[in-house]
Amino acid sequence: MIGEWALRAAAYLPHGQAGSEFVRGLLREHTRNEKPLDAEDIATDVAVQLAGVAGLAAANRAQLDRAIETALASCLFDSSRQHDRASKVVRKLLSPAPSPELLERIAAAHNARVRATYDLSSASTEVLQTVAGRRSTWTEANIRSAVEDRVGLCEFDSDQAHRDAVEEVTGHVRDRLSIQLTIDPDPTPAALARRNGESIFTVTGAIRYTSQAVLDAEARLINAARTPTTISLPDRAVDKSIADIHRDQNVVLGDDQRAIARYLCGSGMLLSVAVGPAGSGKTTAMRAVSDAWQASGRTVVALAPSASAARVLGTQLDLRAKTIATLLTQAHHGLPTGVTPGTMILIDEATMAATADLDAVLRHASAQGAIIRCIADPGQLSAVQAGGIIRTIARDLRVPQLHRLIRFSDPEEAQATLAVRSGDVDAAWDFYATHGRISHGMNDELRQEILHEHLQDRARGISSLMIAATLDDVAALNAAAQAAHATTGHIQTTGTQIPLSDGHTGYPGDVIITRLNNRRLRITGGTRTGTQIDNGDLWHIHRIHPDNTITATGIGHRGSIHLPAEYIRHHVELGYATTIYRAEGATADHAHILMNETLGRALAYVGLTRGRHLNRIYLATDKLIDLSGDEQPDDPSEPHQVFAKVLAREDDNLSATDIIRSEQAAADRRRRAAYTHACRHLATAHSTYLLDRALPTVFFHAASRSANYQTLLDTVSLAEAHGLDAGELVAAICTDNHRDFGQSLTNARDTAAVLRARADIWISEHLGSFPTTASPDSGFRALRDLALLTKLPATHPGHDAELTRYATELHDSIHRTAPVADQPHSSTRPTAVTDNPAVVPANPPRSAPPSTQRRRLIPRHRLPMPVRRRRSR
Repeated sequence: MIGEWALRAAAYLPHGQAGSEFVRGLLREHTRNEKPLDAEDIATDVAVQLAGVAGLAAANRAQLDRAIETALASCLFDSSRQHDRASKVVRKLLSPAPSPELLERIAAAHNARVRATYDLSSASTEVLQTVAGRRSTWTEANIRSAVEDRVGLCEFDSDQAHRDAVEEVTGHVRDRLSIQLTIDPDPTPAALARRNGESIFTVTGAIRYTSQAVLDAEARLINAARTPTTISLPDRAVDKSIADIHRDQNVVLGDDQRAIARYLCGSGMLLSVAVGPAGSGKTTAMRAVSDAWQASGRTVVALAPSASAARVLGTQLDLRAKTIATLLTQAHHGLPTGVTPGTMILIDEATMAATADLDAVLRHASAQGAIIRCIADPGQLSAVQAGGIIRTIARDLRVPQLHRLIRFSDPEEAQATLAVRSGDVDAAWDFYATHGRISHGMNDELRQEILHEHLQDRARGISSLMIAATLDDVAALNAAAQAAHATTGHIQTTGTQIPLSDGHTGYPGDVIITRLNNRRLRITGGTRTGTQIDNGDLWHIHRIHPDNTITATGIGHRGSIHLPAEYIRHHVELGYATTIYRAEGATADHAHILMNETLGRALAYVGLTRGRHLNRIYLATDKLIDLSGDEQPDDPSEPHQVFAKVLAREDDNLSATDIIRSEQAAADRRRRAAYTHACRHLATAHSTYLLDRALPTVFFHAASRSANYQTLLDTVSLAEAHGLDAGELVAAICTDNHRDFGQSLTNARDTAAVLRARADIWISEHLGSFPTTASPDSGFRALRDLALLTKLPATHPGHDAELTRYATELHDSIHRTAPVADQPHSSTRPTAVTDNPAVVPANPPRSAPPSTQRRRLIPRHRLPMPVRRRRSR
């Protein structure tokens, strides 16, 4: 056998090569890096072995050498000299002082190593920070999604261990670290419970949670809006600033702009908010506020959510503005922020700022003795992260608002945008439809129409925006626009080209957009010389260089920038079309907006307020399907229906304070719905009991199988709710007003229908005038067609005692507590129960109508009783 192995090896190994030599060659061939050894990778591995940056700083020479040898042992070298040279290079990188870039790389790698080890506490904390950063409130599904992402980074021995970790972290975050906002229903009786025991009024998966940190941050901001300070300006100082603007810039402020400026300068609160819809001239009002405050000898620090918005704000206010993130970074590192005692921190588009960021700005302002003033529009886009608190403050304090829209050349269009903002579908649709501003059809056809109108605008010298709801539509519009410009010769496709980050190819003359702020890339020349490039800047490609870099010229400011290849590869796209998010803050003569059902009201409002003279809607009511997939075609939607869906979809980035109020109101509605449902259930059972006792078995079975049986039961129940004797009613209709023992039902084709008709007549005779607004000559109207009264029925033998007790408790609870409404100054203040047809007073009035008072009462023993056969149940 050994000889056979030797023959096989000799035949397999070339030129008599030994087996050990073959193995070494094989390893060298298949494990050697094709690229040169990356010393920074080895240095990073060494530092991670030493427990990251802190461990590297604490390691001595021997520990560092051992770690380097361990890391290099995984590499193959052609000679010992090559090994020693690599060791020296790595040691030089790590001592005596690694570069900041290498330290950041080491910290990231060490953090990844640490996160790969499962730890319940750290994983739960990270998950809570993740969900709290996205929204102010969350559901279990949000928690589980974040848990899957976080636990997926850990290493486990088995799939079951991984699943157990997911469940453990989810439960810990949900039950230990989160605060439940959704109010659990009371213990539910069996009649109102699902198979799993939960109430039929509980929406599965809709329980919402928040954290104490979120609630505390919102409480601090709300309290700041009610905290007075001694920092303010008199109206005359503001009026002087307004007069100066009129004299120097020939701009006349409206009454609402003057009121806003006086309010922000003179309110004296630590935090004040004013609301300005799109196109209302809020920037002019802010200029008056800024000028007046600086004229008093105090400073203004202007902030905006993004770098491009900060640049525009600084230009409009004639001062240096910065982003909220920049201010917080400066404060965190102890750098000068420009905030001193008496400073006004003026925040534009405050609804786009995260609650955590606003809270951090508030802490800094309080520490420095400054005040905060916010200009916002809750109707526009909200924060990408957890937000909504500015909307809460604006509503609760009823802050002043700008009303006159000055951007739009057509006053009717200005009013239509306000209708979109408020969700008034009919008013908004009426304007856009009657003025020929709506096109609808296939998504692909609409893109072609948008491009055609956009090119015509450009040919006439009209500034124009192409706006779409999705990135896919933006990419398609960009590609179509590029092809159109290539046809007309506006771009040169025959020469040099460069791949962009969105998958398109850029050519000289193309419009591109930069998608990442970069302080190292500075603009030369033009009106922005020396400033950095920002996310959202538009450029024309001027030249493409052989090293895959480009020189671009800014659109508007005419500055020049040299973009490196790495930046282009990851952060440069075609810029002919834009999403609505990117379009906020932009203004043009015409705007063409591609809408579909995925859009929400805030996005639609932003899109429809970008154009000064024309804003045109293109409603996608149908689309082509991908025949290569499993997508099923949908029926085309009606244009008005799509538009209504868009305006009905409100922003879900609400503050936890607002969610608490809505959950309290939902609990009140759920309590009332449960009471109504319980009463109907008990009333149906009571009516069934009375009919079962009064009708012969054969007639009862015939009635219960009828389609009109439930209507009969409802009629009896409503009669009792209106104060009539249900037992007497049932006895009368089952005996044809006590004239027989049920024989008159023998030939009835529908027993329940006959009984219901008798009940209608009996009720009309005994109840008197119906509580209806119908005219006297409108004919008979059945009681079941009138307003529903909810009242607990009388009990009967075998009734559901548990459900009766539950309904009684609900009744008492409803009358003890008031419905929770959105109070402007309090989220918990109870109000009195007012007229509500679903609520029955504890002791309802039972005054008998005249016809009932005159009724001759017959002793029960004189009433003919129906014959009833006993039957087994």
